[in-house]
Amino acid sequence: MPASARPVDVTVEHVRSAGTLTRVTRMEAEGTGGERAFVLVPGVGVSATYFEFLAPTLAQRGPVFALDLPGFAGMPRPHDEAPTPEYFADRVEAVLDRYGLADPVLLGHSFGTQVVTEVLVRRPELSHAVLVSPVVNEAEAT
Repeated sequence: MPASARPVDVTVEHVRSAGTLTRVTRMEAEGTGGERAFVLVPGVGVSATYFEFLAPTLAQRGPVFALDLPGFAGMPRPHDEAPTPEYFADRVEAVLDRYGLADPVLLGHSFGTQVVTEVLVRRPELSHAVLVSPVVNEAEAT
């Protein structure tokens, strides 16, 4: 980060939704409170720490919410249903609602792109998303 970067505060909280927990790592640089937030959704097999270099950089522009969804990064797995993009989208929406995030930038990586896309379908008022290395169904690649 540039030498002019502001210090970043980091807090870790949990959001409960339908009996499961999502870990939320929040990062915010001093003086960025009212700017657009970023919600980071990692892919399968990685955790919010995947964004360890990106998140503090984004925090210079607005608050960052990096998610560890149920079943990933040591979070308890869901017991009563098979996880799908829709299932995880429910958890992302619970985070949006818990923190009152009206129009954040949603950033999904790999499988996280499917989750972010589902959230976008459900909430057409959301206007900003970044899909990094999206997963593509080979049968529908075109």
